Amino acid sequence: MLLKQCGADDHTVSLHLVTDAEIRELNSRYRHKDMPTNVLSFPFADGMDPSFAGLPVRELGEIVISLDTAGREAEEFGQTFEDRLIWLVTHGLLHLLGYDHERSGAEEQRMQTRETELIAYLSQNRRTSMPHLAINVDHVATIRQARGTIEPDPVAAAAICELAGASGIVVHLREDRRHIQDRDVQLLRQTVKTRLNLEMGASREIIDFALELKPDMVTLVPEKRQELTTEGGLNVTGQKKKLAQTVKSMAARDIP
Repeated sequence: MLLKQCGADDHTVSLHLVTDAEIRELNSRYRHKDMPTNVLSFPFADGMDPSFAGLPVRELGEIVISLDTAGREAEEFGQTFEDRLIWLVTHGLLHLLGYDHERSGAEEQRMQTRETELIAYLSQNRRTSMPHLAINVDHVATIRQARGTIEPDPVAAAAICELAGASGIVVHLREDRRHIQDRDVQLLRQTVKTRLNLEMGASREIIDFALELKPDMVTLVPEKRQELTTEGGLNVTGQKKKLAQTVKSMAARDIP
């Protein structure tokens, strides 16, 4: 929402939440100030090798915020911790966009005015609830298969994701079993406490597996053995009859 209001919604920003000790080290290394601060911004273009100029990279840069300092400032200024973080993110983003309150008095006023505008907009338009997001653990299994060992385990990774607040777990059981294995999905069905979304192709073997497993939901996706990962969309028109039968079979088992 902030990026859109700043005309930069086609760019991304990396946000790092750190301690006072961590931000002090960065402040000392890059600004030669041996003390913690509330927020630091590192524009992507600063010091970038010229050879990267032609790459289609849409990255504004990094914002680093000290949670320790943010907490103290929230108490000092009579703000909620959330409101203080919003101000610091806004302040850091404006630095990435070229604003600099240390440049001159006029620039300081310009930056403060823009901060006020953006924060007012957010207070009137931001969501009051967070979206429910599920985590795909396929490529934890990809690493395991590449190593030819039993670790890292996507089942353990899924448990960690749920403990961290994920609203669901997603896995893709491919016909070629290149990453997720039958064992993984069976254990996830027993251990996932939120919702298990099984991505699958509409092959007879996988359909039968899903009907027996009864995941919380299924997502039909295209598969090509020559691709490294799933690419493109599902050709619904060309497989209308087959997909309709698959959906009917799932519905009969109360699988959405």
